[in-house]
Formats: sequence, structure tokens, C-alpha cells
Amino acid sequence: MISFCALWLSSMALLAQSDSSSLNEDDEQAGTSLSVIPRVDFNPSFSTGDGEGADVNWFTPTLYTVLEGNIGEHVSYYLSNHWLTYHPEDLYKNTFHSDNSSWVDMANINYDFNCGLSLGLGKYCMALGSFEEDADDWDAHSISNFGSTLASSFWNGMMVYEWGLNVSYAFDDCNTLTAQMLASPFAEKPFSPGLYSYHLQWRGEFDRLSILASGNLLETRRGTYDYVIGTGLQYAFTDRLTGTLDALRYCDADRDGEDDQFFQLQATAQYALSDKLDLTGRFGYETGESYSYGLGYGDDVFYGGVSANYYPLQNNRDLRLHATAAMHNQYDEAWLTIGATYFLSLDF
Repeated sequence: MISFCALWLSSMALLAQSDSSSLNEDDEQAGTSLSVIPRVDFNPSFSTGDGEGADVNWFTPTLYTVLEGNIGEHVSYYLSNHWLTYHPEDLYKNTFHSDNSSWVDMANINYDFNCGLSLGLGKYCMALGSFEEDADDWDAHSISNFGSTLASSFWNGMMVYEWGLNVSYAFDDCNTLTAQMLASPFAEKPFSPGLYSYHLQWRGEFDRLSILASGNLLETRRGTYDYVIGTGLQYAFTDRLTGTLDALRYCDADRDGEDDQFFQLQATAQYALSDKLDLTGRFGYETGESYSYGLGYGDDVFYGGVSANYYPLQNNRDLRLHATAAMHNQYDEAWLTIGATYFLSLDF
């Protein structure tokens, strides 16, 4: 199996040109761009209490693609697909579902009025006030067959990709407001039986400081809503050190007490030792429980760990080797992930 994974990633590398650009880069590209992103992870766990001991059989292959481009001066499109995971059959049986992940993460077309206003239609990620949710899935720390061991309950449990309308307005270079009317994750199929979700997000970019804030309504049944309030702060202390703090509260529509409210706080620090190696430390705290969506554990939860990314190629960051060690106080296990991701970008 290890030999197969090495061959798979090597074949991706051989297809790339020496001057190919990575998806990690921010260069604007005209026309159409296709990114192919294979990733493999090995996820052994180690008992720290009464568990059954180590398990070295947790192998997780994933494959993403991103197709994006422009049609003329005003129209752009974005298609993000998730083709392979630990149980790939789940991705395809959930086609056109709102309550679970499928092989289509995002698929939208957008019209830019060239005055700061953009109007779009399709499948989007919910506009949430969280830098954890703002990051791409293939950059998540420690992907295993049950989710991410270094991510929040909300990240692991909430279905954030939904069909609907997206409107964004950039007031200036620093402030952008996004409003969405999307399908509700409580509906089995989009907009059926007439369930919607509503999202309003402010994004601020001020030199070294970035801010996200959002209010979100999720319709659980006709006229009844759960709500989410989220905010995120990210600050670049130096060119090498960045800190991020996310806070999120989820409240049930039928809450009878504090146990129906879920709260999470997550702090992350990333330090680049060099152009080829960066380290990330993360600590999370959660309390409460959401009965309607199954978030949280009801007790105080602590999790944390460290991860490292290494880019071995000489002239680009297309190949990433990564490792993560994480612990969670609700499990008598510690997790270690080692893996690799390749970013192949083709322009047309």
C-alpha cells in the first residue's frame, strides 16, 4: 500500500513542469486553471488509558480537483471536487444531499459588476466567522477516517457546503461584506422541504491584522432557526510568525437551558523556520452541546497538538510532506499522522 501511494504521488510530480505554479500561490491567472491535489495520510493511534493499544491500519487517501477561470471580463466560475476519501462510496451516494458531504464541494458562477459588487449562484461554503472554516479542506491537520484530530467539533460535524445565492460587496481594499441565502444543512435535499439558511459575514484586511465576523441562521423546520455567531482574529506578528484566534457559539432553536448552547474557542500559532519548513501549534476548548445538530460532548473538551509541513522541492512548494501529533481529552488515545500532498496546477 505504501509503495502504491508513493507511486501515485510520484506520477503527479512527473506531470508537472519545472515552472508550474502551486495552488498555494496567489498569482492571478487568466483563462482556465485546473489544480489536481492528491493526498495520502497514515494515521496510527496510541492508547493513553484503557484503549486497546496502537492501530496502524488507518490509511486515508484523498483526491481533490479545482477548476476555475473567467468567461469574459465579468463572469468567473469555480468548481471544487472531492473524488476520493476513506469511504469514497459515501461521496457519491450523497449526491444532491444537503445534510452530508458529496463529491461536489463547491460549484458556482459569479458576475462581477466592476464596482465592488459580485453576484453568484451555485454551491458555496457558508460565510462563517472562522479562519478554521476559511481554510481549504486539503490543508486540514491530520485527516483520518473519522475526521481531523486537530480540528473543532464544528469543523468535523457541520455540513458547510450548500446550494444557493451569494452576494459580496467590497467597500474598499480592506472591508468586504458577504450575504448568502443557501439550503439548510437540516434538509436532506437542497431547499426541501423549504428549509433555508442565511449568512452575513464581514471580512477586514488591515496590514498585519485580518478579521472575520458572522451571524448565521440555520432553519431546522419551517420558521424555526438555530443560530451561529462567529468571530476570528489573525495577526502576523512578523513575516514568519502568525497567530489566529477563533470563537464560535451555536445555539439551538429549542433550547431549554445552557446545555443546548455549544461554544468553542481555538488558538493557533504558525511559525516558518525557513521557506521549506513551518510548524503549527493548536489548542482548542469546547463546552456545551447542540442536540439538534449533535455538536459537542456536553462536557468541557480540550484538544491540541503540533504539526509540521516540509516542502522538499528546490524551486516550488508543489510537494508537501506533513506530520501531526494530537491529543483529545474525550479519547484515551493520541494520534500521529504522516503524509504527503501534491499540488499540480495546469493553465489553459
